[in-house]
Amino acid sequence: MTGRSIKVLHSLVILLAIAIPSRRFLRGSAGGQESGSGSSSNVLHWQSPAKLHHGFRAAKGTLLFDNSGIEFHSDEPRFSHRWSYVDVKTFDITPLRLTITGYENRHYHIPGDRRYHFTLGRRMPPAVAARLAELASKPVINGDPSVQGEHFATIPARHRTLAGGTNGTLCFSKQGIAYITTRGPGGRSWRWADIETLAHPDLYHFTVGGYRETFDFELKQPMSQALFDRLWDSLYGRGLQLELRSGPNEGRPPFARTGRGHKR
Repeated sequence: MTGRSIKVLHSLVILLAIAIPSRRFLRGSAGGQESGSGSSSNVLHWQSPAKLHHGFRAAKGTLLFDNSGIEFHSDEPRFSHRWSYVDVKTFDITPLRLTITGYENRHYHIPGDRRYHFTLGRRMPPAVAARLAELASKPVINGDPSVQGEHFATIPARHRTLAGGTNGTLCFSKQGIAYITTRGPGGRSWRWADIETLAHPDLYHFTVGGYRETFDFELKQPMSQALFDRLWDSLYGRGLQLELRSGPNEGRPPFARTGRGHKR
């Protein structure tokens, strides 16, 4: 083999060594772009005909929801309004009703925050309600729970109220707690950020103490100590990087039980 041939062969080896890592890098970049496009599932874009109730009257229009805020386009321009999520103090959500509480003063120097009460012309999907609660990033009342999703435990339960009560199922997941009623209204969905405390005084009673409201449940099946410990860790261990275990007392440092007057 001549000296020139050796030089050519050496150059080809160097080019191949450069090209192969480059191809791997390009494959990795393409994969990264694909995973980024998957985040479009978090994009909120929904609208519904709506009525804004004020006194004994109602202004008709359209409510539009997106990732930057909520806008009401009214047939009467003076009732049109837009809220960014930072200006929303809380939501009260049901499939056909929405109440927005902001940081505005009420008219005529009446104490309290101003509320906007809407009735919706379309049923709000549970996924939209969950996304609204997430975007608000403050405690809300979500009466539009989803029956879908992965739950690590479920328990049939009854929620008693002054007017009687409802029957349904408590569903526990990594995202929070949902109460799905057998029929009719009365369901709830709590993110862990919506819950202040949990209580389990005996095998057949369970309390969800939210920042906005408290639900006391009668359980139709006993709740195990291991399940309650997992719920406890999910609530109070958020952000502490605690290792969640299935055992009742494994892996829980003493500081995970302190603060805010937790009930047990």
